[in-house]
Amino acid sequence: MGTIPVYNFKDPTYGAKGAFVKTSISGSVASGATSIPVLSTSGFAKFDYVAIPGAGASGGIYRGQITGDVTSGQPLTISPGIATGVSGASVYVDDTTPIQNAISAAIDGSIVYFPEGTYALSNQLLVSGKPLRLMGDGVGTRLEAITAFPASTAILKLDANGPGGYARPASNENSRASNTGSAA
Repeated sequence: MGTIPVYNFKDPTYGAKGAFVKTSISGSVASGATSIPVLSTSGFAKFDYVAIPGAGASGGIYRGQITGDVTSGQPLTISPGIATGVSGASVYVDDTTPIQNAISAAIDGSIVYFPEGTYALSNQLLVSGKPLRLMGDGVGTRLEAITAFPASTAILKLDANGPGGYARPASNENSRASNTGSAA
């Protein structure tokens, strides 16, 4: 029997933070803005994915990436530009894309490992069409929605469609997931 591959999305290949980094926009930003003045840049880094509730299309969640160097006291440079102007909105490091990339890259039968930390999610994670094990560090690992998902939406969707796919949740007695974030 061979070694089971482990995909750790805190690995630089994927870049998840697991630190629930949050700040607020300082003042207002207009639609199309790529320079976002924030109250603090602490915890943010170039290439981090970010989410800004209310700044996406039709006032939804903006999802983009920091494209410039992060310097204390300077605005964050993001791409693409925000879709809707906002004032004082929260800005989060968004772990959704790095985690989803690790899940998508994982091969059949492998482990996607959630190291201890609180992971900010702006969208549902999908495991589709392949058998995987999702493992964390018990109560030290949290998946937390940055805004409340619709009541019928789970943070993690297991989809058995596709070759070799099945959905069977493991015991989660030592795991916690939260779907109670707010847009404030």
